[in-house]
Amino acid sequence: ANLQIKQLMEQNKSSRHSSAEKDSAIQAERVLNRLEELNRADTITYNLVINAFSKSSLPDSTIRAEKVLNRMEIFYQKQMDSVKRWSQCVGNASDLTVENQNLLEECGVFDAEYGGKKVPSITVKPNVRTYSTVIDAYSRTANENADGAEAGQALLEHLRTLYESTGDEELKPNAISYNSVINAWAKTGTVYGAETAMKLLTTMENEGIVDVISYNAVIHAWARCGSKYSGDRAEGVLQRMKDLAAIADEEDIEQDGESKEEREVLHFDRIFSSQAYFKPNIRTYSSVIDAWSRSNCPTAASRAQAILNEMEKIYEQTGDGSIQPNTVTYSTVINAYARSRDMENKASAALQVLKRMQQVYDSGENEQAKPSVVTYNSVLNACATTYGVRSLDRRSRFASEEEKHNDQVSDLVRLADDEETDKSASQSLALGIVKAMYKEMTSPESDIQPDHFTYGTVLKACANLMSPGDEDAIPFIREVFEQCCDDGQVSFGVCFQLRQAAPVDLYRDLIPKIAMDTSNGHFVIDRMPTDWSRHLKERRRGSTKR
Repeated sequence: ANLQIKQLMEQNKSSRHSSAEKDSAIQAERVLNRLEELNRADTITYNLVINAFSKSSLPDSTIRAEKVLNRMEIFYQKQMDSVKRWSQCVGNASDLTVENQNLLEECGVFDAEYGGKKVPSITVKPNVRTYSTVIDAYSRTANENADGAEAGQALLEHLRTLYESTGDEELKPNAISYNSVINAWAKTGTVYGAETAMKLLTTMENEGIVDVISYNAVIHAWARCGSKYSGDRAEGVLQRMKDLAAIADEEDIEQDGESKEEREVLHFDRIFSSQAYFKPNIRTYSSVIDAWSRSNCPTAASRAQAILNEMEKIYEQTGDGSIQPNTVTYSTVINAYARSRDMENKASAALQVLKRMQQVYDSGENEQAKPSVVTYNSVLNACATTYGVRSLDRRSRFASEEEKHNDQVSDLVRLADDEETDKSASQSLALGIVKAMYKEMTSPESDIQPDHFTYGTVLKACANLMSPGDEDAIPFIREVFEQCCDDGQVSFGVCFQLRQAAPVDLYRDLIPKIAMDTSNGHFVIDRMPTDWSRHLKERRRGSTKR
């Protein structure tokens, strides 16, 4: 029967359909139900069913997993009570009475013998794997409302209480138990979640069960919360890992000694016998860079760049592939530049990171650093968000002839005509980079195929960087949108950015009349030609108007 459940899970793994994993979990529970009726379910059976629900896409899968755990706890207690009653009834008797035989039947499978007779055997017992699997189920469904994280935390506390009250090593929380709860708190995207994750990490360190996954999960929690302190806190955890790895790597630690200090060292060395438990890896560094990029700290981009430089230096010195920067690492640094609000040269800085990627990849120095379309889009976004000292209202820059008769708009138009409207040097450079990258990406020889984010970001750059006096503004905007249509990449975001970038007359000319709401001039995405979105990898928004 357990083999049958395992086969159901294997079928689930080989299938890409969510309905298959739903069916496998439900079928596994049916097998459990039948085995319970026959008093033949054991610990493995329950654990397999719980695991099936923990990985299922059923909306109530987590609740179902915990219900199976509750059934398991009840049946375990029933077996324990029956064993106790049997012991009291039998005593030293050589024969079993009918009453005692009935007690045996309540306990399920019998393996042991007493005085030549079968005796009750504990076949169902929740262990740390059981509880950890349910905690993991909560972690998988955790989100911003913190319910999943709180439920996982409560179950971890329950497990700790069971272990402390019984001393049963099979109930001792392990790294998997804690890591699942830390992951759940990370998904809340809150400072409280990150702080709670830090407390759990400290507990794990004190109990000697921490590993690199634990540290990475806490760093990810700081990255997700987007606090202004996220970068500092995440880098602090990274430094913590470095310090512990350095201590574990010392070769001159004495293995014998009688002093208190030496005993503490021995205790530390016993718990953390390998620096692999906390040696930072590519995920560690990339998560710290991500934390900086989300922190809104003025120095975030420079710190992200410094960490990348450190990674390259360590790899150059050691050849350690576990720390070699990859596409995600470089792209995250570029994203840090893009999110920087006050950095005027961020477009050129982001471009330099991209060029560095191309250099190390093309030379064969780093085959893991191949630029992707996401990388290019991040550089484009860094350009698009390069702002000058001031900007004028979009309606004043690209107003239609009929709108210019509106008093409020005409005042803005006159202001645009009367005042200095030239772009800053950084904006001019950013616009030049956008045009050059767009030309490269749309070239037939390019290995990078633009997607809807590419076109949307280029149009966003046009809206933010082009001035009314730019002679090629209208032709370029038209070219970008028409190429997007030809590529079948028109999305809601592309149309939204077109509305921001294009003069009203051009906007009305590019959007089909059938896809325009005549009452307000907004586009209706569902009325766009289907051919325009044939290659779009985005879920269409129903009946959305802008």
